[in-house]
Amino acid sequence: MSTSCEQKIYGDGHTSRSGVDVDIDTVSNGLARTTISDDDDELFQDPPSKEECPICMLPIPFSNDGVVCGVRTVYMPCCGKTICHGCAMLEIEEIMKGNLKPLCAFCRVPIHCSNKEEINRLKNRMKSNDPEAFFKMGCGYEKGEHGLPKNTKKALELWSKSGELGSVRAYSYMSDSYYLGRGVAKDKEKAMYYAQLAAIRGHERARYNLGHLDREMGKKSCVKHYMIAASAGHNDALNIVGKGYKSRLITKDEYAKTLRAFQRTREEMKSEERERANSTQNSPTGMTAAKILGLPGWESYLTAGERANM
Repeated sequence: MSTSCEQKIYGDGHTSRSGVDVDIDTVSNGLARTTISDDDDELFQDPPSKEECPICMLPIPFSNDGVVCGVRTVYMPCCGKTICHGCAMLEIEEIMKGNLKPLCAFCRVPIHCSNKEEINRLKNRMKSNDPEAFFKMGCGYEKGEHGLPKNTKKALELWSKSGELGSVRAYSYMSDSYYLGRGVAKDKEKAMYYAQLAAIRGHERARYNLGHLDREMGKKSCVKHYMIAASAGHNDALNIVGKGYKSRLITKDEYAKTLRAFQRTREEMKSEERERANSTQNSPTGMTAAKILGLPGWESYLTAGERANM
């Protein structure tokens, strides 16, 4: 799906042969009835290793809003591969120079496609139980984009199925929806629960949001969440940890350990291609590439005003 719907906040179904058929009311009344206890060791254990871009083989974040060391990802609905924005931009540049054909580097089908074709590609991936395809289809319904009607309840159903299949991001989005009352009644308990599920799977922003949710409730565990998020590369979480150290809420050793972990994560994710992509994504070249090639996910790097001027 072309557009990311990452949100910055403070804070069971089945699949039929013809498509997804998940009842969000069943999910709401069953799965999210409780939260994970702060005493549960699983909640504060080290997060799983990040996945790797299949082209450059460097780590990529689970969160796709750019707050994790400035790295974003692009999902290819033709074959289900997820690549980093550095490799995506490098491919765009080579295509525009005429050195490469505008084909997927993996399955060799045209990158650019109509809304209808993109939805068909996602549906084909959903038949293979690709969790990211369910997630991206949900984003389309949530925003009412790519020819899909705006339907937040349908988005939640698809995200629920995506999470059930193993998606890291889907539960974070469900948490956002319950926190903001987007398509469902506001429910901080459910928002907390889904954020916990996503954080345990490694989602950096969900972990950061848990810090905010705990802080709203006056819980000291918020500090642990911020330190874990910062160690995983979340820029804003590191800033909060730094403020906590200055306020003597965090010890010198804790701050030093968190800072070292953040720097290590940043170095592991750093590349010349990713840095160049960050500097050119809002340039005429980047916007022209998004418009002409329609690379899935690239438009999400532009602001609404920049997209309107394309």
